[in-house]
Amino acid sequence: MTEIGVPVYLIGGTTEANHAALRLAEEGFSVTVSVATPLGAAPAAAASGREAESGPKQAAEIAARAIELKAAAIIDCSHPFAHIVTAEASSAAQVAGLPYFRFCRSPVEVSGDFVAQAGSWQEAVRHLQELPGKALLTVGTRHLEPFVTVGLSFTARILPVAESLTACQRLGIGPERIIAAHPPFSTDFNRACIRHARADVLVTKESGKEGGLPQKVEAAALEGIRLLVVARPADPGAIHDLEQLVTELKEAVRQ
Repeated sequence: MTEIGVPVYLIGGTTEANHAALRLAEEGFSVTVSVATPLGAAPAAAASGREAESGPKQAAEIAARAIELKAAAIIDCSHPFAHIVTAEASSAAQVAGLPYFRFCRSPVEVSGDFVAQAGSWQEAVRHLQELPGKALLTVGTRHLEPFVTVGLSFTARILPVAESLTACQRLGIGPERIIAAHPPFSTDFNRACIRHARADVLVTKESGKEGGLPQKVEAAALEGIRLLVVARPADPGAIHDLEQLVTELKEAVRQ
């Protein structure tokens, strides 16, 4: 155990963030978690044992809050595709003069004759333009615009929250092209979504085991459709093992 009550500031909103918050709290750290939306606040609070902060923050705000908390470190557990959040958290640590740790879910290798890979959103759009039929997009609302702009035929699966529905409305995506549901999603549910959307290709981010990627792969294979996987942004220096994070954080605190 570390010295009881050493504060750390954790950027959360993911499953692995909650695992990290719980583990660090068990080690005696006083963990304050910041999440972007109210949806992630309750699980984060349950994991850390403290009320979670909700609302997006830029680097200056993260740094100011970490200093206010007298945090010993900033721990970035944001989503693998939240590269803007990661950039802000890293900058905040530099501003505050604090150690920075990037903890991220492990990548999952996907292969098969039915699998195509895309290195960017633009490449994913080009892939779909070359494929016949309709797509089921399971990529979140922040990445839908490129698919809308070129007039692709798709159904989007989104979170059942006002923010997501508003984003679809802004993009001109009608309710008949939306499946609103909350994860985790089983293979059977993914298959039902594929059939409901009459999809010929399932598009997903490389979101790891925690993001339900294995279940999407299995569903696409069983339904006999193509799977298009968008690669996650480069994340050099990311820690994928929770016990490694605990060890390195303890070492930083002792210095």
